[in-house]
Amino acid sequence: MKVVWRVVYIIYATILLLVAGSLSLQYQEQLYFKNEGQQALNSNDELEKFYFFYGSLGYHTRTMPPLIVENEDFILAFFEVYRTEEMKNTFYIMLYPHYAGFKPDDRVRYELVFNLSNNERKTIDFDQFRNMQMYIAVNQERQALIYVDEVQSKNPISITVNKVYAVIDEENQRVYTKTDEFTFPYIITDTELKVGSAVNQGLEELGINEENIQKRKSELDDYLIHYNIYPKHHHSMKKYSYVFYLTIIGCVVAIVLGAYFLFFFRRGHKANMGGETPTRTFKDFGYKAEKYKDPLLVEDDLEDSK
Repeated sequence: MKVVWRVVYIIYATILLLVAGSLSLQYQEQLYFKNEGQQALNSNDELEKFYFFYGSLGYHTRTMPPLIVENEDFILAFFEVYRTEEMKNTFYIMLYPHYAGFKPDDRVRYELVFNLSNNERKTIDFDQFRNMQMYIAVNQERQALIYVDEVQSKNPISITVNKVYAVIDEENQRVYTKTDEFTFPYIITDTELKVGSAVNQGLEELGINEENIQKRKSELDDYLIHYNIYPKHHHSMKKYSYVFYLTIIGCVVAIVLGAYFLFFFRRGHKANMGGETPTRTFKDFGYKAEKYKDPLLVEDDLEDSK
């Protein structure tokens, strides 16, 4: 039975380490974006404000995006990013609200509408990025994958940002939804999309495809750098790695102490009870059965002997 409990404890300790490690990595990432990401958003340079985010996704340029518009409420920017995981050229569409006093739980929702030439409208949603003062356009699967060819093939003539928010009517004691619309011309042409055309050209000239791109990615990087197109940069979270190590050390200490009190401390306590050599006082009073005699019987023996 003891062996079974030890096996169960080992399984428990393993699961605890895995869960704690996973949660600590998530918190480490959250802390990184909360501090470093917010620092980027606080930059006065509009390019640096967004580069921290879109530059880590795929091939990109370090120039102003094909489309960026701004008003008193927000900045909207379309960044071109080629993603090798999907082998697709994408738009990374970011919206940064201007208003002060931003709160992650503000009841505000943004939508992006592509107004087409045939009076049709294509609407996609914005999702808030990690509870920060920034929103990212997402597809129906809630992924930030807006394919360039799908947008360009529809030939949009303008875009509209819908700001949907709750308004409290104190007089009538009710809450209703209000929508503000902001419309801008859509001026992105295929000739302005330099990232996708350069990557596709490099893939064709170098003979790289979806099957061998991981092995030959360095060749493509060297080719594209001549066109001022850069591979994705990787976020370095070493500054916050202490979160992971402290969590693992704490778990190991807890597991060791738990094992000691469950399997060693209690077992040792039981083993020692009654197992020590009797004291001299016990021996003097006839602890050993063979040497012990009842005092009354001793008196009876003395009377019989008389």
